[in-house]
Amino acid sequence: MNLLDLAFPYQKKVILDNSKVKVLNFSRQIGKSWIAAFLAGLTCCKKRNALVIYLSTGLRAANEALKTCLKFCESIKVLSKGAIDYTSNASCITFNNGSRIMSLPGSPSSCRGWSADLRICDEMAFWQQPEECWQAIVPTILNQLVGGEKNILICSTPLGRNSLFYDLCQRAKNEDNWRYFQTTIHEAISDGLNVDLEQLRKLIPDPYQFAQEFECQFAESASQLVSISDLEFVNYSTERKFIEYFIGADWARNSDGTSMAVLGREASGK
Repeated sequence: MNLLDLAFPYQKKVILDNSKVKVLNFSRQIGKSWIAAFLAGLTCCKKRNALVIYLSTGLRAANEALKTCLKFCESIKVLSKGAIDYTSNASCITFNNGSRIMSLPGSPSSCRGWSADLRICDEMAFWQQPEECWQAIVPTILNQLVGGEKNILICSTPLGRNSLFYDLCQRAKNEDNWRYFQTTIHEAISDGLNVDLEQLRKLIPDPYQFAQEFECQFAESASQLVSISDLEFVNYSTERKFIEYFIGADWARNSDGTSMAVLGREASGK
């Protein structure tokens, strides 16, 4: 049996891609951690003394990430008939070829100093200090003097546009040797994931929350009167025809439309 045969098509695309930096904008509960654990185990098996740093939102998430990686390690051990073996403690898995997977909370101190062959940033949009963490990570990615070329996997569900994760998603669409992946809950179901979508919608009736959690949209809050996406289509002009403006607005919340009227007063008083 090949472990890759267990992956859904959208997972295989990520695993088989050779980009140095992979940014995953994925729906919740479709197997982001499975991809991360697969790549962590693969990196350790392919290279002696490799180091994988798996960063999560906190200590509890780091412990769960390590458990997912341990399941892969056990499968690898069975498939290799014991040729690949490992030991583990509370935060680290050590392979018999000297390679390691270290699972840590995503904080500036845990991001600094480690020169890892693969660095996994799981649910990065929900980290407490993502900008400070990224500043600590970047020098270790660029340093090829220790251990050769470095790779990074950034995966998360969105949390608004005013975030580092949103910026990295946009960068991955245009930067050389970066790759952007997006998979909604609908695309995952089309690829074979077994999910009761109607039941899921009933459990999460808020369309803004559902769009962000399961449809990969960097949605604005329902309480935000003007969305960022609306502002992107505004045409600005520096020409001033009037000396004074009066704006009246009737803000819509959900289904109805927003109405706005703008009146201007000329210097003549009209």
